[in-house]
Amino acid sequence: MKAENNFRTIFLKNAFPALIIMLALIFASCAHSPNPNRTKVKIAMVVPYKSCPWFQRTADWCLYSLERSVPDELSFSFEPEWYDEDEINIAQTARTLASRSDLLAIIGPMKNTNAETFAQECFYTKKPLFAPVAASESIQRAYSLNAARIIKDPFLWCLSESDVSQSEALLSKAYSQGGRSISLLSSADTYGKTFFEWIPFLSHEFKLELKQNIRYASENTGADYETGTPATELSLATDTVLASGADYVICAVASYKDVATILEKHAEIGDTAPKLLFTNTAFDKRILENAHSEGIEGTAAYANPETGFSIAYRTKFGEAPTLGEAQFYDALMLCCFAVAKNIIIGNFDPSSIQNRKTNEIIRELTKDNGEVSEQGWSDAGMALMFGCMQENVEMTMSGASGILTFDEETLTTITSSTYAHWSVTNGKFILVDFTSSHGTAHTAKNKASWEWSVMFDGEYQAELDASTSANVHYEELESQWAVIIAASKGWINYRHQADALHIYKILKSNGFPDNRIILIMEDDIANNSQNKKPGKVFTRINGDNLYSDVHIDYKLSDITVSDLKSILLGNHLASFPDSDVLSSDSQANILWFWTGHGKNRDGNPKKGQFEWSGKASGAGFTTEIMAETLNEMKTHNRFRKLLVLTEACYSASVMNVAEGIDGVLAITASNGSESSLSDEYSTELQSWLSNRFTYNLTESIVNAGDSSLHFSDLYKYLVLHTIGSHVCVFNSARFENLNIGTVAEFFSY
Repeated sequence: MKAENNFRTIFLKNAFPALIIMLALIFASCAHSPNPNRTKVKIAMVVPYKSCPWFQRTADWCLYSLERSVPDELSFSFEPEWYDEDEINIAQTARTLASRSDLLAIIGPMKNTNAETFAQECFYTKKPLFAPVAASESIQRAYSLNAARIIKDPFLWCLSESDVSQSEALLSKAYSQGGRSISLLSSADTYGKTFFEWIPFLSHEFKLELKQNIRYASENTGADYETGTPATELSLATDTVLASGADYVICAVASYKDVATILEKHAEIGDTAPKLLFTNTAFDKRILENAHSEGIEGTAAYANPETGFSIAYRTKFGEAPTLGEAQFYDALMLCCFAVAKNIIIGNFDPSSIQNRKTNEIIRELTKDNGEVSEQGWSDAGMALMFGCMQENVEMTMSGASGILTFDEETLTTITSSTYAHWSVTNGKFILVDFTSSHGTAHTAKNKASWEWSVMFDGEYQAELDASTSANVHYEELESQWAVIIAASKGWINYRHQADALHIYKILKSNGFPDNRIILIMEDDIANNSQNKKPGKVFTRINGDNLYSDVHIDYKLSDITVSDLKSILLGNHLASFPDSDVLSSDSQANILWFWTGHGKNRDGNPKKGQFEWSGKASGAGFTTEIMAETLNEMKTHNRFRKLLVLTEACYSASVMNVAEGIDGVLAITASNGSESSLSDEYSTELQSWLSNRFTYNLTESIVNAGDSSLHFSDLYKYLVLHTIGSHVCVFNSARFENLNIGTVAEFFSY
């Protein structure tokens, strides 16, 4: 259950005694004297504290509040260890800190790429890791959602919602200010990944036209993440989006340093340039030194205005808090309460701290208990929480950034973040308004990213309606065939070959003989040196091994795109005279499953290509080649019915050419302007095991069992469950009534 944003309610069980306790604690905190014999507890701070000194003063503020509010009988204080995120060896430091038994927790890093490295190390030791603003959706999904869902052993505490929510806040802002078209410029690293993948999906939901979606590279970007779309040099990428004709350009930059290039080019265009909206990385005091920063705006995760933190901060330091300070304060505050609870429970040894016990305490402390502590970050609020813990009274905790409750499924992802809409005016950051996923008296309401659901609306229903008038004559069914292609290779693309094997196994279990399945894959995953489970391949954590009794017809690296076309047309290759080809005819049903990378060309959602990592890769399997192949297969009577299922980014940009060909039905994982997303992350293998569309496809088919699964039911299931991309169907009007036709015609032999 999500917490209600009611910051004004203070309620304790057995209200009157608790009220007395509260008042006594507040009074005591005002006159509290430090205890010199307190237990010292070590905690690591991994932030860019040298270039951003405000993190140290924020930590000093929190620790001073701790000193004033903690009861003598709990008797502890912190010894912070500071590690400058910009100077340390990230991998080595992460490994060292994660393994130390005398360290309570790690707060930071701030950068997503660095946070991902720390998460990988802390996964093994379960060292509590607090991520103030590391909000990459893939990090949270890999180390919070999947890990918590499967093994119920949380350790990563994300104090900001995923950047899916920030994407919603940005699009809401653009739309509310009259924008009807956008372009996106995002860094080609872990930080930019969420925006690159989700804004195309969300812009469709907001009815905003997406003009360009460009990934850029600069000396400030982190390691490029794997995708079928290459990055463009920052200067050229900026030129492209500024010339796109969009009302707004959303800029998700890896570093505040990249803002300078964008602002300079924007200034050169002048008043006719599109408006700019920046993500939180631009909410950095250092950009105020840029002469072109005046008037720019954006969003950033911030303190909820109802907590009073930002007002107290401004009063104390003479300026407003910047990115991540409220979340940083909350992380340190949660560590305070975790130590207190450890001491109350007993047997707390600061030289040998039990990580799992600490994580479980944090989980208990941050449960939604209905009633909310007011200003839990303050001296009085902290004193109240310490008193509640001593009296075993449960409360829902409020911090500097807002209510500190975590999602019941992800366990360690905050349920609601507040985003400040900021602008630069007279050389200063001005906060214009606030939004949040839940909405309060002081924040407008966004849609909640973890609860996002696609509606099966009229746009989808139109395809089903069109199919009811399909009037195609079919010969009697005599044979069935399947072609399965995993068009990528390498360990980083584990999920593509895994998904191909899952489809293969479903067909085999449903009676398909190997001579009716053409399987094309590189076969470099099962026995890869990086595979910690040699000889095995999975698409589910704790699932069945798919790499057994597998007959691979062609290794990807042995054939070209032209060879593939020949195989589909039933022509034997000179180099493989005895291998299977598609020896089908006009009485054959064919299932064609393709998984791999894809992209569109020049932003055109109707012209793209499936990437080909095989021999003589060239331009890949393009829209034009797909059109030629389908039409030639039809002309040469290679099929009765042909079902094409494609798992690739921008897959509709290739498969839209299925329209108009009798007997063909194409279902794609995404439309022609967006990515398809991975799913089911294995922290043990450090790899994504499946893709979301194929995960849902295999789930629906396996769950249907022997019962009839109509195409309409499959289509609805895929639309409603494939969150992050829009499933598309092509040519239903020239195929058959999808409410009557069954998937078994292609998956059961």
